Amino acid sequence: MVDIILETLALVAVSVLIGCVVYTGAKRDYTNSGWNWILAGLGLMFIRALIDVTDNFPSLDYLVVIGDTPTQTFIEKLVGGSVAYIFLCIGIIQWLPTLASM
Repeated sequence: MVDIILETLALVAVSVLIGCVVYTGAKRDYTNSGWNWILAGLGLMFIRALIDVTDNFPSLDYLVVIGDTPTQTFIEKLVGGSVAYIFLCIGIIQWLPTLASM
């Protein structure tokens, strides 16, 4: 039960972070490609957190992508983890010159 609560809190935290980033980007009119990489990385982290919540429900195991299956683990760990961090790093590297010029 504690796992479900903590994973749900992580999902809410990533959702709030995405909302803040989108709001700030729209407010300040960021059109840098680095900003888009950052949003893509955060989106993958959101998908990871969303899929992570589903592995606590054994009734979802018959589904391929959600539930506690090898496919779900692959998507959660590789796509939602490693690829998301790579996207965030690319975005930050591309966005730093814009930030430095401000």
